[in-house]
Amino acid sequence: MITSTSNARIKRLVNLKKKRKLRDEEGVFLVEGIRMFREVPKDRLVEVYASEEFWNRERKAVEQVLAGTKVQPEILADFVFEYVSDTKTPQGILCLVRQKQYSITEIVKEKGAVFIMQIGKMLASGEPHDGRAPDYDDWSTIDPKTGLAGLNGDLLVWNDVLDRAMELSSMGIRVNKEAMLKQLELTGKEDREKLYFHRRLLEGSLPLSIGGGIGQSRLCMLLLDRAHVGEVQASLWPEEMRQTCREHDIILL
Repeated sequence: MITSTSNARIKRLVNLKKKRKLRDEEGVFLVEGIRMFREVPKDRLVEVYASEEFWNRERKAVEQVLAGTKVQPEILADFVFEYVSDTKTPQGILCLVRQKQYSITEIVKEKGAVFIMQIGKMLASGEPHDGRAPDYDDWSTIDPKTGLAGLNGDLLVWNDVLDRAMELSSMGIRVNKEAMLKQLELTGKEDREKLYFHRRLLEGSLPLSIGGGIGQSRLCMLLLDRAHVGEVQASLWPEEMRQTCREHDIILL
């Protein structure tokens, strides 16, 4: 059992958590929580770490998942696991997983429709889906029921006419004081705390809010199999664009 935060393996885990370049060099990413542990394909598990308390409680479940693999779990003293953990409430088990190269486009094409949570935070691939600002949506708060982070998301669907993914909605609960402070720290943007909006939110003089909705024009495009948004909403378009669309039997309103 590892009982020191100065252990070389613990230092490596902390660096992997913080440094995308190092994760890319090793070709791995980190996931935490029993649900994620169970969902990771066995052939991509590289290393598994469990807190002493979690191991004593869930040993049989962990051994059942690892059956047939060569992976041996490493047990960490509870305070060491908390030191490594990427969540406010440590989930007790953390895994190093071999990266798989894929794109959002490939996933949406395969599934047809995908809802991506944690917009702004890193996905399971180790990459952020989108560069969402740290002072906008709350992408860091942990759901105690699932152990997953993020109170926002994007709804993507596959558009056969355009042969690409289309975003139908972007939605989320906006940051409160706690989420803003954490996200500014995670992204190294603490200097924004001095700005007008940030100061007012942090002192509690602004109401909390939720944003998002379905893009009506994009939904109409999808349902009516249209290739251009100008086929479902009236607007002004350059004559050159209108001519190009006419050549492809696309009539703009």
